[in-house]
Amino acid sequence: MDDDSHAGVTIHWMDAGIDIGEIAAISTLPLDRGRPSRELYFDLAERAATLVSSVLTQIAHGAPPRTPQATEGESYQSAKDTAEATVPFATWPSERTWHVLRGLGDQFSGLVRDSTGARLAHGQATAYRLTNDVRPGAVELSATGFELHCRDGIVSVDRHEPAGR
Repeated sequence: MDDDSHAGVTIHWMDAGIDIGEIAAISTLPLDRGRPSRELYFDLAERAATLVSSVLTQIAHGAPPRTPQATEGESYQSAKDTAEATVPFATWPSERTWHVLRGLGDQFSGLVRDSTGARLAHGQATAYRLTNDVRPGAVELSATGFELHCRDGIVSVDRHEPAGR
């Protein structure tokens, strides 16, 4: 949602707050455009397991890794923030809208609202095309889902199909 170029995992020393303790280990990777979040999740989980093992080994050898956290550029989003998130496709470029809905649409539906404010039951974005023939904010039905009119093009998004269908 924030158009980050990288994703990562961090192992923190526990402190009174959420994700504020000193850093024991960190691993980042480039965030490929449109990478499905489920695929990214499993990659990050594997990296986290490797990091935890490494940190535990360092602790066992009497060398616990501790690095103070930088406070610039860091952010935290709660589950409530995620649940309330919407994609402002009317003002975003179509590539960014495609990137977010391609990446998150495999696990989240309702990130898009129509002109009345109702959340759409959508799946993943499948394509985007640049065009001058847009009405930013418009949502059109298509044979397989929705066409979202962004500021510079149109993003095709599948309809959400409940599990078992």
